[in-house]
This record gives sequence, C-alpha cells and structure tokens, in this order.
Amino acid sequence: MIDKIQVKNVATYDETGITIDNISKINYIYGANGCGKTTISNFLCDPNDGKFSECKLEWENNVSEKIFVYNKEFRDRNFRESDIAGIFTLGQATSDEIEEIKQKKVDLANVKTNIVASNKTIEGLQSKIEAENASFKEISWKDVYKVNEMKFKAALVGYLKRDSFATKLEGTSISQTAKHDRAEVELRVKEILGAQPVKKNRIGKINADQLFEIEKSNIWNKCIVGKADIPIAKLIGHLGNSDWVNQGRKFMNIDGICPFCQKETIDEDFKAQLENFFDKEFEDDVNEIKTNKLDYALEKTKLINKIEILLSENIQDLDGMSIDTIRDALEKCLITNEKSIEEKINEPGKKVSVLSTEKYINDINNIINGKNLEIDKHNILVDNYQDEKNKLIADVWALLAEENYAIISRHKNTIEGLTKGIQQTTVKKQQYENEKKNLEIEIKEKNKQVTSVQPAVDEINRILQNYGFNNFSIAPSPENENHYQIKRPDGALVEATLSEGEVTFITFLYFLQWIKGSHNEEDVTQDRVVVIDDPISSLDSNILFVVSSLLKDVIFQVMDGSSNIKQILVLTHNVYFHKELSFMGNGNNSNKHIHYWILRKKNQITNIQYYGIENPISSSYELLWKELKEINENSSITIQNVMRRIIENYFKILGKYKDDELINKFPDYEGQEICRSLLSWINDGSHCMPDDLYVESVDDSLERYQEVFKKIFEYTNHIEHYNMMMGIKEETE
Repeated sequence: MIDKIQVKNVATYDETGITIDNISKINYIYGANGCGKTTISNFLCDPNDGKFSECKLEWENNVSEKIFVYNKEFRDRNFRESDIAGIFTLGQATSDEIEEIKQKKVDLANVKTNIVASNKTIEGLQSKIEAENASFKEISWKDVYKVNEMKFKAALVGYLKRDSFATKLEGTSISQTAKHDRAEVELRVKEILGAQPVKKNRIGKINADQLFEIEKSNIWNKCIVGKADIPIAKLIGHLGNSDWVNQGRKFMNIDGICPFCQKETIDEDFKAQLENFFDKEFEDDVNEIKTNKLDYALEKTKLINKIEILLSENIQDLDGMSIDTIRDALEKCLITNEKSIEEKINEPGKKVSVLSTEKYINDINNIINGKNLEIDKHNILVDNYQDEKNKLIADVWALLAEENYAIISRHKNTIEGLTKGIQQTTVKKQQYENEKKNLEIEIKEKNKQVTSVQPAVDEINRILQNYGFNNFSIAPSPENENHYQIKRPDGALVEATLSEGEVTFITFLYFLQWIKGSHNEEDVTQDRVVVIDDPISSLDSNILFVVSSLLKDVIFQVMDGSSNIKQILVLTHNVYFHKELSFMGNGNNSNKHIHYWILRKKNQITNIQYYGIENPISSSYELLWKELKEINENSSITIQNVMRRIIENYFKILGKYKDDELINKFPDYEGQEICRSLLSWINDGSHCMPDDLYVESVDDSLERYQEVFKKIFEYTNHIEHYNMMMGIKEETE
C-alpha cells in the first residue's frame, strides 16, 4: 500500500507542498474544483513524469503495487466508441480453478510477507551496525585519540576526525601481545616528526699516540751514569752520587775552585776525568729526557683542549661513563707523569715510573664511537627520511591498536556477527524472491487459462440495462481481438452521439471492470491500488447514487480483504457524493480503516488538513447538533439560533408540533413557563432549513436553556433522538 505522498512545486503546490501520510485502506480527500485533486491523481498515475520531479511516493515496506487511476485523463485516453481495449476477468473458470489461483495468491502473499520480514531483519541488523559503528567512533575518539593527542598528533595527521580515525584504527592489524615499545616510539616521534632532521658530522677520535710513545719510552727505566773506565768513576760509583756530581758540574768555573769543597782542587786532569765520565751518551740521554718533557707538556695541552671541545659540544657520556670524570682522572695522571719526568731530569740515574694514559683515552674514544653510531643512525634516517617517517606512523598506529586490543576486537566481533546475520538473511530473502518469481509465473499461466474479456462485456451491459441505458451497449470488436465497440440496438456504432454524462458513466463502468481484471490475461489477479478522481462529473443526480453504490461494493470488498485491490483513494468536490460514499451503514461510528482529508486553496496555494477517522463532511442538521454539543465555546446568539432551528425542523416541520403543544407537554405550571421562556428566547423568526450539505465547521456554543431544551425531547418521548444526536450512550442492563 501507499505509505506517504508528497506533492510540491507543481500546479498550485508551492515549494513546501503537502504531505499525505497515515494513509489507510480507504481514503477520502475532499476539495473544491481547482484546489489540486487532479494534480495528485496525475502524479499517482505517472510518478516518473518530469513535472513531478520534486514529488515523492513512498510505499509500505518499500513494496510497490500497480496503481489504477480514474480521472479526466483516463476518460479521454480510453474512450473511443469504435475501439476500446478489452478487459480480461476470470470468466467461466471453475471453482477449483479459482480456488487454485486463490491458494497460489495466498502462498504469494505469505512469500511477500517473508520478504518484507527479511527486509526488516536486514534493516534492523544494519541499524545495529550503524549504532555499533557510532559507539566505536565515540569510544575510539575519547579513549584512544584524546588520550594520545598530545604525543602522537603529528603521526595521526589525515585522521584527525572521528570517522576517519575510527576507520583507520579498526583497519590496523593488531596483536594481542604488544610488540612496540611506547617510550621508543615516543622518542622517534619527537626526532622524526618535529623539524625535519639534517645530517650531522661524525666526531673525530682523540689521537694521543705521541703521548703514549713518550710514556712507553725505555728512558724512564734507564739508569743514566758516566763511563765506568775512568779513574774517578770508581769513586763516584762507590759513593753512588753520580747525579750529585752531575749537578755540581754546572757550578765549576775556570778559577779552579771546587763547587763541592770550595777549595782550589780543580785541575785540568780532574776536569778531563769529569768530562770523560759524563760523556756524549750521557748527554744524549739527558737531552732525550728534556725533549720528552717538552713534548709531553705540549701533547698534554692538545689533549686537554680536545676534551674541552667535546665537553662544550655536550658529548659527555655513554653507558654510564662520563668524559668529565675521565678528564679529571686523566689530568691527575698527566700531572703525576710530569713530576716523574721532572724527577728523571734532576736525577738521570734514578729510575722513574711514567703511567700510561691509554686507558683514559680509550674510554673517551669509546664514548665517541658510541656517539658516532648514533650519528650514523641519525644520518641514515636523514637519507631515508620519508621511509622512516612512514614506518614510524605505521608503528604509532600499531602501538595504539595493540594497546586497545580489547576494544577493537569486541567491535570487530560484533560487526562480524551482525554482518553474518545480514548475509544469512539475504540468502533466505533471495530464496523467497525466487519462490515469489515462480509463483507469479504460475499465477499468470493459470490466469491465461481461465480469463476472458466476455464477462466484462456482459457485466457492463447488465449494469447499463438495469439502470435504464437501453439505447446503446458494448460488444466485442469484429476487427480487433479482445477489443470492444459501443453500438446502438440496431448494431450501428454510436459515432460520437453519446452525451457527456453517458460517456462518463460507461467509462466509469469500464474502469470498474478494469480494476477487477487487466488488459492482459496474466495480471488479472495482480494486487493493486485504485485512485478515483471525481467519477460523477456531468452525471445526473440519480446516476450519482448508482456510481456511489457500485463503488461502495468495491470499498466493502477492500475492507474485508476479499479483493485484490489493497487500497483506495477517492478525491471528490461533490459534498453529496462524499457523504453518500462514506456512509457505511453504521451510524456515526468511525472506522479505523477509513481516513479523511480536506484540500483547500488560499492565495493560489494548496494546503491539506488531516481529520483521521472522523468524517469532516456533515449535513446541516448534524452541524446544528455539533454546535450544541460544543456549547461552551459559542455565543448565546449562536446557541439561540441553533436551538430554534433544531426545534423548528424536528418538531414543527417533521413532527407538526406547535409551540403550545410543546409547552403543554411539561407536567407542571413552572415547567411550562420555563419552556415558554425558552421558546420566546429562541423564537425570533421562523426559518425553514433546506436539506443541503456543508463542510464541517469549528463553531461551538455557550450553554443556555440546555436543560429546558433537553426536557422538551424528554416530555415528547424523543429523548433517544436527543441522546443519539448529542452522542450520549444510554445505560443498558
């Protein structure tokens, strides 16, 4: 069935337009001529027409049916006296054949129900998937992104919105056991995703080979003394004062005074012996010591300067070793060595210990090697910056996925389960679709076997004769198979001599047969929706009753489900036809399957009002009682006129009561006077109410003399009429 109709930006409908929803099995839309009824029927006839591009038609459960539309365009399109397309109906089918078709239609309806149920199941699962995705987006944004935003935002560029972030996180491969170290990843983020790194120069190692060579010299362990074969050598060796004698040599002068005893004991022979004792070898060794001292001091200064440069460049430590600490120890060692060298110079014959500084230099170079490894690694990163950046970003996502394994796994499992449900339901739905297709083919084949156009011809002619149309009838066309012609009793074609009313009536009869059958035998039992737009145009008042009666039979079949017509929409401007058609023989009781609307046009713009199951079209007499029921919202003048007109029409015109007769019905004098007062109050003139019809108004009334008014009905034994018109249900035992 149709679920919703939207009409806008066409004819008298503006950009807002109207929406017709809450559509039931039977629907009545009343509207004056020119208010847009035919626009609605034309849209339903051809929703794909370009002029209706902004209109919309929605079906219940998205299952569409064929729409049969009767309007002026239908009459113009289908009425040709000499050639009218035939209508196939079930014809002379046996009860068994009809029952078989009915059973297959029941099976088809059940299959369609299963398809609808499958669609709803799929929609429900899809809604759950949408809800789960929405929940995951919020959780991943709040518990993952926001928690890591400060540290990893630079690595998450391109995924800084809820949707994209959640999708990326969900799509990242995860492991239940984390494999990435957060601290290491954070460090790489700072290094790589800050300012783009540039290459660094390697640190040159400290070369102290010359220093080491001095420290390793054999001179320090050599006892430097004079020649042993000189006569004085025996005495110097015995006394062991070679260094003392050597020191004294500097103080010998040419006057022959001994620098040791301060006497004139120095002669040329003694000088010659001393010179021979401290020969060239002795002098060379002493000079070597002095040279080493100078070189050592120079190398020491260079070494300390290099270390200071390292410290100034913040190259200080590695694996717990500190250059600063090493330098302090190294300086102590160098000072000690300088003292030993100085001591050796002063006492060449004495052996001294010069410590090796190689360990300290090696420790410093080890630190430099470690730093160079870091520099090499950094430079490799610079050379492969984009690859390293991409790898880091991948590692950041992997880290986040690993840390949130439980959240992602639960989400994926939920989605997987729901998706599996959709897949299984889709398979079942496809099976139902195949079954539906097979049943439709079987029903069409059965219809071909038992359908005919003759029953439609017979039915139309029967109705024409029953209602006095004896000067023409329809008959099968001799030229075109399964077509009709309209002929006079003498067999001549009518040749455009039918009145407009006759054309309207026979076209409507043709339409009634069409909605019961089809223009092709395969679709005779096809489910359908019927739209009827003003079928009584140009008809006499007596024919109006015929049309409403025929159409009402169709409506009853739709309501009890015995027809393949599933829904009817009637649009009319004729109040009497609306009243006649909507009267279902059950008094004022509404029916949940019948809904009402009124179309109105104001300032050339059409709008619509929905009345639900309450019929807004009433007779003037019913309107009077309605105003009386709504007494609290009307003026006393309105109530005065309402009561007068009710009493005049019911008691005076229909009941032949006079004022005095109504007054005398009251049993006591006081009551009679009150009644006389009421009649005097309301009787400001006698106006006969014609039996015409009006559209329901919203006027109400104030309460005055209501009790006396009710007593008139009570004392005249017409209280049941009062209760019925006022909507009062009498208590029954």
